[in-house]
Formats: sequence, structure tokens, C-alpha cells
Amino acid sequence: MSEELIEASTSAPALPFRWRDAGGNYHAPESMETRHLFYTLRMIWNHSMPEVWRIQPFRLYRFQPFYTEEYMRSAITAIGKELLSRPDLLPSWKAQIDFMASRFASMKPQLTTEAA
Repeated sequence: MSEELIEASTSAPALPFRWRDAGGNYHAPESMETRHLFYTLRMIWNHSMPEVWRIQPFRLYRFQPFYTEEYMRSAITAIGKELLSRPDLLPSWKAQIDFMASRFASMKPQLTTEAA
């Protein structure tokens, strides 16, 4: 019986990604406003990349243990994909996303969780 349970759990489809905000509320990226999506992605970027690649203005946040490196990678993928499908994406936001994508592809991000 335990083998059946393990088999069922490993073959179950993955749950869709949900962004968890600072208040603990979960949001499907497709239900978030484009502006909120963009600034969420930029916040993740600024906390994941070397200081010289931070996009200004920048505010350092302390992330709770919930926000693991794996979760943030999933967030980048889900939020980035959703953003690129948006017709109301501003050209300046698209330029920043292109900058992030070019740098992201070349290195492994490391989440900064401590405020300086």
C-alpha cells in the first residue's frame, strides 16, 4: 500500500505557482496587475544578483525562511513568463527584463536574505 501512495504522489501534477506576498497571501501570477508582477520580479532580481547589477531604486528586504532559493527560482520563471505575455508591459520594463534575462542566463542567483 505504501508503494501505491508513493507512486501516486510522484505522478501527481505539480501545483501551479503562487506568489506569497509579505502578508502571507497567495496570488496566481495571471491574476496580478502587470505593475505588481514587474516590481515583484525586480525585487527578486535585486536580492538575487550581485550589487553592481541591482536596478535602482533598490530597497533591501529581509525574507522569511519560506522564500527559499528554489521558490525564488520558480517565482522568476512563473512571473517572467506571465510578464512577457502582457500587452501593457511598458517598454522601460521590457528593457529591464531583457537586462535581467541576459545576466540571469550566465550565473546562478543567490538570494540575499540579510539586510545590510
